[in-house]
Amino acid sequence: MAEQLDRETLVRRHHVGVWRYLRFLGCEREQADDLTQETFLVFLRKPFDYNGHASTSAYLRKIARFIYLEARRRSATTDAATIEEAERVFAETAGESDGADYLDALAECVKTLAGKAGDAVKLQYGEQRSQEEIAELLGMKPNGIKTLLQRARAHLRDCIERRLR
Repeated sequence: MAEQLDRETLVRRHHVGVWRYLRFLGCEREQADDLTQETFLVFLRKPFDYNGHASTSAYLRKIARFIYLEARRRSATTDAATIEEAERVFAETAGESDGADYLDALAECVKTLAGKAGDAVKLQYGEQRSQEEIAELLGMKPNGIKTLLQRARAHLRDCIERRLR
């Protein structure tokens, strides 16, 4: 009869092997870390009979391969769709100037933002501050900053569209 091992021991014994297998398939380090965790989450959820080290390794590689292929399918679909949408938006807004007209209009429109709206936009987009930090700096509540930024973006969008017509 084959030796019976608890799942925690199996995870410790096979973790590095699964990670190396995923790297071999082409994963970057961070992705291999994530997919290794996903592999073991699937492994821990499914019924499993231990039939030795080699059999367990093969079983885990099969799970890892499936998860890797699913991740590639998802990212390929997402990337293609995102790229298509970005291309459409760029073509619509950038026109023949490759975006220079759009950026010029944006720069002029930012100048039209007055008071806290202008300050909030500069803090969020210029200084990469969080809404909580901006709220503290401007003496407002975070929800007020969220609303202020929404209105500022709407104003900028309308202003840019008017200038580009």
